[in-house]
Amino acid sequence: MFWSRTSDEQDGPGAPSNSTQRPQSVKNSLDCMLTIQKSHSKQCAGKIFGCGCALKNNKGEVNRAFNNTSDEAVENRNNEEKQVRVAGDYFDNVVIARDCTNTGINPKFEVQNIHNQLKKTVNNDTNPQSSSSSPSPPCLSDLAMLLRPPRSKKRILVFCLIVISVFVLLTSLPFIVSQLRSSPQAVTFLPLQNVYHQLYGSEASQMGHPRPPSIPQHPHNRDNQLYLSNNNILSQLYISIKTTQKFHYPRLVILLETWVSLVTEQTWFFTDSSTNTTDSDLMGRTGDHLILTNCSSSHHRLSLCCKMEQEFEHFLRSHKQWWCHFDDDNYVNVVALAKMLERFDSSKPWYLGKTSTASALKIMDLNGKTNSSFWFATGGAGFCISRTLAMKMAPFAVDGKFVEAGNQFWFPDDVTLGYIIEHKLGINLTVVPEFHSHLEPMGLLTREELDTHISFSYLMEGGRDNIVSITGPFPPSIDPTRFYSLHCSLYSAELCPLQ
Repeated sequence: MFWSRTSDEQDGPGAPSNSTQRPQSVKNSLDCMLTIQKSHSKQCAGKIFGCGCALKNNKGEVNRAFNNTSDEAVENRNNEEKQVRVAGDYFDNVVIARDCTNTGINPKFEVQNIHNQLKKTVNNDTNPQSSSSSPSPPCLSDLAMLLRPPRSKKRILVFCLIVISVFVLLTSLPFIVSQLRSSPQAVTFLPLQNVYHQLYGSEASQMGHPRPPSIPQHPHNRDNQLYLSNNNILSQLYISIKTTQKFHYPRLVILLETWVSLVTEQTWFFTDSSTNTTDSDLMGRTGDHLILTNCSSSHHRLSLCCKMEQEFEHFLRSHKQWWCHFDDDNYVNVVALAKMLERFDSSKPWYLGKTSTASALKIMDLNGKTNSSFWFATGGAGFCISRTLAMKMAPFAVDGKFVEAGNQFWFPDDVTLGYIIEHKLGINLTVVPEFHSHLEPMGLLTREELDTHISFSYLMEGGRDNIVSITGPFPPSIDPTRFYSLHCSLYSAELCPLQ
């Protein structure tokens, strides 16, 4: 403990001295002081902070505390430094209540520590502006306290839970807002059906009996469908399609999936003999309308005439009023074909088609005496013959006579037919320009012609495709012949995509 005057000692100069009555510990401490320090201690009657020296300075500072002049501030600072030095001198010689010679602690070291602590305290008191010159805002201090990493495990756990909760809340906030805005109606479906209903709306109103999606139709499409449903001419029509085994796939498949699907009962396919097992599948798809002719599979004129004779004989046995022939690379606008046939009376001998030559074909009889010429309808574009005309042709075209007539002048099948009708029977060809073959530029046909003309074709050889020009809905990579796209533009079908 520090030594100071007791309450019995007086501050006045006339107070009696009690130095002779001081304890032994105080006496030992005084012996450790220097001579000049001992004299000061006697003058101040043993006081350290309450002596007269410091009192004089304190009285002067109280009077100067209310002045604002710079000289007084400098003097005030000097006095404060003087007080620090005086206090330091006192603490250097502070009286420790123990024997300085019998202790193991260095008194100078301990006094020096106390001196340093006092200097720090006095400096903080004398320079209050240095500690409060830049106070941190309360909000920043609170934020710093919040961001200070926790030290205990419990605080770490709480901190992690708070961070995870905030992250989950921010992540789910957009979904919560969208759900609040949508205000969904109550749904009474099963969970899986509920998801389907939300995705497709009213289309899933009856999950047990799904309704097929409606295909938007062009007004022209609806007119064609209505015409086909109310037309009677198609029931009197016999359509024959000449093909060969190597073209069954994909040509016949394309026809079966497009225009033939509208006149399945009226259409027959004539092919050569084949042992291909795929013909059984085609037989089922055509409804047993695939006729094996036992003719050669080559493209020789005799083979072509053989198949044409078979077509003609089957038509006569069908007792239909009209016979129309097409190739396996033709697309037929069935509505346009029916409308064209309505303009002609089947009780009259009609030979309807389109020529492929600029002039009539000239021939010379076997005797070489007379020359004659005739027109013929090209089979690549298609042609139609009334039953009345077919009955007139029968004596010249059945029982092998059709092949014989073709072989006589080395004519192919369509030329032989024209020869019999025009040259033998004297019945002229009625030209119908709405028939088209691959010998014509298909790309020049307009959209209006595609809607109203009868037959179209294609040719893809040598890197140059002769196809109709139509956009969508199928890309050329899927529909190179453009028959699917043309069919969907004229009629509605299940395979047609939404447009």
